[in-house]
Amino acid sequence: MSSRDLAAVVLTAIGAWWFLQGLWYVALVIPALGSGDDFPLGPFTVLGTSLSQVLIGSGLIAGRDRLSRWLFPSSSLPKTTAGDLRAVLFSLLGLVLVVHALYGVVQTEVTHLLKEVELEDQLGYEVFGVPAPEDLMASRIARAVELAMGAALLFGAEGLSGIVNMARRAGRQR
Repeated sequence: MSSRDLAAVVLTAIGAWWFLQGLWYVALVIPALGSGDDFPLGPFTVLGTSLSQVLIGSGLIAGRDRLSRWLFPSSSLPKTTAGDLRAVLFSLLGLVLVVHALYGVVQTEVTHLLKEVELEDQLGYEVFGVPAPEDLMASRIARAVELAMGAALLFGAEGLSGIVNMARRAGRQR
């Protein structure tokens, strides 16, 4: 199995997890939409978030080959070694962190915007299930750090894997 093949398998697994989790929430929300049940998050917010998870999962599954070719552009890749596997996993962890950070940025900024225009009070519930952060700057800094860490892992996975390999070899020489 090459690094590209392994990346495609892992992307499929992550996509399937997001897809199934989103479907599960959709299945929980749709029957309750007409029942008048009180949702702490607001039923349409939960439905929208769930459908976005379904779309992200579908996109990862459908684009797994293209993403794996982008992550590992070499046309003839050798068989996977432990260092290659580590690089693949670092890249995928970086991708997950980037997606999570972007989702958090949207969540924070939309909530803040709705607080600014006082629409959230008119809706009668907290959008996204969380109030706008009291310290908006701290939330923005946290998302920026998460985004930077994800990008560093995504684009620097091979270098980080090399550092880990070097540290492991240095530890064995003693």
